[in-house]
Amino acid sequence: MLIILVTKDKFLEAGFITLMGNVNVIMGRDLFTLDNKRDILNNDNFIIFCDEQFIRLMSCIFCGRHFSIISTNKVKSISDIITHIRRGFIVMVIRFAPSV
Repeated sequence: MLIILVTKDKFLEAGFITLMGNVNVIMGRDLFTLDNKRDILNNDNFIIFCDEQFIRLMSCIFCGRHFSIISTNKVKSISDIITHIRRGFIVMVIRFAPSV
């Protein structure tokens, strides 16, 4: 399972990486480089934290894969992140579509 963060906010990126500690987090800007694109998208399951403006884009990119999209506006603490990650580990088959 991969955790992807897609946001324009550099402070949010730094804080998210600090909160996650030694868990591997992939930034959205790294997702679109040619070197990483094939390697990253071969994984089966994704948890995507993104801004509201990127929800539809991420839904299109990950269409046909198992993914969960969580808006960064809805995350208030580390417990919210842990809940989504645990839910992703337990329920791998369900794909959450954004309600936009």
